[in-house]
Amino acid sequence: MKRRYGSTVPGQGCKADPDDNKSPRVDFAPSDPRPESASRALLDHVPVHIVEIIKFVVAVVHPELANLLPSPLRSLHGSPPTLAAHHQTPVLVAEKLLDQKVADIILMGRALIADPELPRKVKQGRPEDIRPCIACNIGCAGRIVMGIPATCTVNPMCGKEKEYRIVPAGKREKVVVVGGGVGGMEAARVAALRGHEVMLFEKDGHLGGWAAVGCLPPHKEEIKGLIDYFSAQLQKLNVRIQMGKEATAQEVLAERPDVVVVATGSLPVTGNIPGAERREVVLAPDVITGKRETGAKVVIVGGGQTGLETAELLALKGKQVTVLEMLPEVGTDMEFITKVLMLPRLLQLGIVVRPNLQVEEITGKGVRAGGELFDADTVVLSVGLRSEDGLAESLKGKVREVHTIGDCVKPRKLLDAIHEGSRAARAI
Repeated sequence: MKRRYGSTVPGQGCKADPDDNKSPRVDFAPSDPRPESASRALLDHVPVHIVEIIKFVVAVVHPELANLLPSPLRSLHGSPPTLAAHHQTPVLVAEKLLDQKVADIILMGRALIADPELPRKVKQGRPEDIRPCIACNIGCAGRIVMGIPATCTVNPMCGKEKEYRIVPAGKREKVVVVGGGVGGMEAARVAALRGHEVMLFEKDGHLGGWAAVGCLPPHKEEIKGLIDYFSAQLQKLNVRIQMGKEATAQEVLAERPDVVVVATGSLPVTGNIPGAERREVVLAPDVITGKRETGAKVVIVGGGQTGLETAELLALKGKQVTVLEMLPEVGTDMEFITKVLMLPRLLQLGIVVRPNLQVEEITGKGVRAGGELFDADTVVLSVGLRSEDGLAESLKGKVREVHTIGDCVKPRKLLDAIHEGSRAARAI
């Protein structure tokens, strides 16, 4: 009995990037005791452009099996080759490392999970079509260390290549997507790939939603590449985009859609903290985007990921920062690896973190919590989000099919928004 992984069945007639329908199929008998038989079968079904990478990985983790694989990596000018790894997603960076002879080989792990066709797209001169890894670890490494099957934040097809292959729709529909965050853009992209007529509304003057904020803190720059990728794909697919105006139910209905995907996201909350309305109180997203400035001494209420990222951003600007968190520890909403890397940076920057403190009120002098007064020129609130689901409610019963995705269902991560957008578009 053979075991089959993935599928090579493409969506016939799709006018989109054909690489979204390609995935390697691996057929071999796991019970075969001969490693050579298994490895040969594996390599015979893997695209040529990643065979050499597999050979090198095997040489590292399975020396006995490596002896069975003919490989040019065993010797390079009489010495072992130099390997450059760890997030070489920007292809220009990888090319530069090779050109300058800093490395002989580029090893890509997460980048190929995000886009298995990356080498082919580089060879074909299509860097704008590469779906970038954002180094979040939420779908891959972060799940593996918890014993959960891995996936990928930016690639919903990861691990579901057969089920998620893009096939043409049986009937061309008019699809309106409301919300240009990553979930809405993925829904628009996949719907257009399947042959639907797609229009997207975005209330801001730019695409990205919360991702456009999330790419601004330190060490989060890769997220900007994801927004650029989606923007390029929607342009190639001729998705009509209207930005800078919040879509009302009437405006959506005026488009006479067959299907509406609501991806209206979420808004920050103040947590009903007494004194939150004071002029020296600002919201974390406004600080991150530069809409609001802070004084020299800052208290951040909320020690989740956004609060900690805001703290690091401000400390790098020379601010004196204290973070107050009601839970026994900070960063409970963070992926493990990212958290482990961030906490020492906060310590080095002199950021004071105080968990187990319930904020009682915000005064003209600062924040009172746990019976203490924490002096502050500015108080930054990072206490959560609430779903913005009003449009979905107003469209019920007026459109044949309405899908809600992402934060407008429940505030969560980019992974949830992108995966739900992909599933919704595949269901149309």
